[in-house]
Amino acid sequence: MSNTDNKAISVIICTFNRAGSLGGTLDSFLGLEGDAPWAPELVVVDNNSTDQTPAVVERYRARLGDRLKYVFEPRQGLSAARNKGVRAASGEILAFVDDDVVLDTKWLKAVRGLFSDSAVDAGGGRVLPVYPHGAPLWILDSKDILGGPMPYHDYGEGARPYDRSMYPFVGANIFFRRALLARVGEFREDLGVGAGCLGEDSEMFLRAREAGGRLVYCGQALVWHKIDASRMNLRYLRHWFVQAGRTQARMSDDERSCVCYGGVPRYLFRMLPQAAVAMAFGLGRSRSFLCAYRDFFLTAGAVQEYRWKARARGSAS
Repeated sequence: MSNTDNKAISVIICTFNRAGSLGGTLDSFLGLEGDAPWAPELVVVDNNSTDQTPAVVERYRARLGDRLKYVFEPRQGLSAARNKGVRAASGEILAFVDDDVVLDTKWLKAVRGLFSDSAVDAGGGRVLPVYPHGAPLWILDSKDILGGPMPYHDYGEGARPYDRSMYPFVGANIFFRRALLARVGEFREDLGVGAGCLGEDSEMFLRAREAGGRLVYCGQALVWHKIDASRMNLRYLRHWFVQAGRTQARMSDDERSCVCYGGVPRYLFRMLPQAAVAMAFGLGRSRSFLCAYRDFFLTAGAVQEYRWKARARGSAS
């Protein structure tokens, strides 16, 4: 597909019951800078929404014409929706953004510029959180610690290959050559929102890197991620960290190589009380407390997942 083909890039938005925020994301898509030959295809994957999502998408058809594809995926789960979007898209460059982000006007130019280098296989863009009015100071001061539950990915405005010191890209703003996905496979459907855990984007990042893919951070490909007020509490963070811990265990096979009790690697039983003590000592110091709080519930989630895997193996035998 040529560089001037208006479907060289497909932007894929997977959405579930976020009709209220989806319109803002689609408005920012319409505001992207670029001449007509740059115009990307837009694929909206409705992951079994029960709200006004179809009507919201339909309002944009007059502006986008056949560049807009609306796809319905009845199987609940972000990975299933992402894979449906890949199969529906026409582009050779596949860009995923969340349904609650606002795209910077130069986002498209940055993505096209990144892939003008034929050696680049995939990339991650800059993600800056937009907090609700009245967000507590302990959250505003902890963007780096809370960059998972409140998406944040910022290594500056430049471009640089991902190295081992950098966190994997954030699924709210990621892009791939179709050829890379053909080589490494689809998103794992036992991971991601809707599958009882998270991390389909991080797992894809690791799989692509292991396959020799060249992965590049692109700071000019910027999105602002709206943070819902419902996330501004420890209860939400606990739920998110438990799911993330389950993800880590689901991606691991430590139970096959470590000493285990009840299917749970022994080292996790040391980590839980260590994190609990660190929480106690961190009271009154928000960053220290949050680090320990994160570690405790990541570990608790991993314990849950290893126990689940052990029961599943027992049932299968």
